[in-house]
Amino acid sequence: MFQVARKSMSSWLAVLTLVCLSSISSVQAGGIVWHQDLQQSARDAGRQQKPMLVMVGADWCGYCHKMLNETFSNPQMASRINQQFVPVLLDADRQAAAVQQLNVNSFPTVLVINSSNKVLMRIEGYQSTAQLETQLAVFKRPVAPVAPRRWTHTSFWRSHTPLRVDAPLDTLSVAKQFRG
Repeated sequence: MFQVARKSMSSWLAVLTLVCLSSISSVQAGGIVWHQDLQQSARDAGRQQKPMLVMVGADWCGYCHKMLNETFSNPQMASRINQQFVPVLLDADRQAAAVQQLNVNSFPTVLVINSSNKVLMRIEGYQSTAQLETQLAVFKRPVAPVAPRRWTHTSFWRSHTPLRVDAPLDTLSVAKQFRG
């Protein structure tokens, strides 16, 4: 009897684990933290002032899996997408309403969408890392802030040339010199 209860408990634990995993709204694959809720991602994009990069695919789509495994698993691409975009992964079979709302008819499709749900770019079909990098080049990379320079008396005068006293101060005096 104890073994039956233990088997029953372990099966319930497995079911509970599956339910919890299916309710998670983000998945990490290839270094990219993919979100799966489009509305929540739009709110996050507005808060972070970043566009969303939406990858629309399907379980049965071979090129979708190839793109996820090859293009998005590239460390530089993953880093750029995580820094510059809010990444969203939509499954056409499980999230058909969202895919239909985005007017996606072919797979894989990559969309860049702003926080107001305006599609800024639509890329259809398989893209290699180089191809996708070229397509996304129109979106600026984040610029690292430059630390302000601390000026000292010596460094200031070394970096600036002194003003010549005999130099003309305005264009009128330069014109008078040429007139003679």
